Amino acid sequence: MLKKTNLNSVKELLITTDDNLGSVFSQFNYEESFKLKDLKLGLGLIQVLIAGLLFLADRKFQFHDIFTITVISCLLYGGINAVLYIINYKFKNVKYVGLNKSDKLVIKTWSTKYDPIYNITIIKNDKETTTTQIPYNKIFDVLGLFNRDEFSKLIKLELGKLGKKNE
Repeated sequence: MLKKTNLNSVKELLITTDDNLGSVFSQFNYEESFKLKDLKLGLGLIQVLIAGLLFLADRKFQFHDIFTITVISCLLYGGINAVLYIINYKFKNVKYVGLNKSDKLVIKTWSTKYDPIYNITIIKNDKETTTTQIPYNKIFDVLGLFNRDEFSKLIKLELGKLGKKNE
C-alpha cells in the first residue's frame, strides 16, 4: 500500500525519502550495511544495562558499600557516552552505508527546517564525493506519494558523476 506524505512538513518528506534509500540503492546492486547502526545500538544497550544494574545495586545496598562500584560505573557510562558522541559527530547525517563487490557508498542527507530541498552527499570508497540538492517536488507528486523511479534516475545521475571523476 502506498503511503501519503504530508507535503507541508519538510521533516516528514526527509524521513520518507531516507526510508526509501535502501530500496533505491538495491537497484544499483548495493547491499545496506548495518554495522554503524548496530554499533550505536549496542553501545546504547550497554549504557542502559549499566544504569539498570547501578539502580538495582543502589536499591539493595547502602551507598558507602557500593561507592567504588558506583564510581567505576559512572566512569564507564561516561566513557561510552563519549564514544557515542564521537561516532555521532564523525558520522553526522549518515543515513545509508551500502556495499557491493568493489565499492562502498556512504550517503549523507539533510534538509533545513523551512527549505523543501533534499540535500544529498554520496561518498564512494571514502575518496570521491558528490553533493546535490533535489527539490522535493521532483520526487513527490501532488498527492504526497513518493516517486521512486524519478528518485532512482536522479541518484543514477549522481552515481554517474562519481564514475566520470575517475576518468
